[in-house]
Amino acid sequence: MSKLNINLAMLASMFDMKPAYYEWDRMHEVPGKTTCRFRDERAYQIEQAGAQPADGVPCRVTVRR
Repeated sequence: MSKLNINLAMLASMFDMKPAYYEWDRMHEVPGKTTCRFRDERAYQIEQAGAQPADGVPCRVTVRR
């Protein structure tokens, strides 16, 4: 594992990330839209110019105490 990977892992462990799909759904109301899930997960990959998470995985990020 490179030093960059170790530093990135240590930096990422300083934050809590929680999904914010309910907020995203309220802000982007689309008539007739249903909540999409794949294998009971909301953040699944879609093929749109390369694989990326559906709806961009909206989340709230906070610093751990």
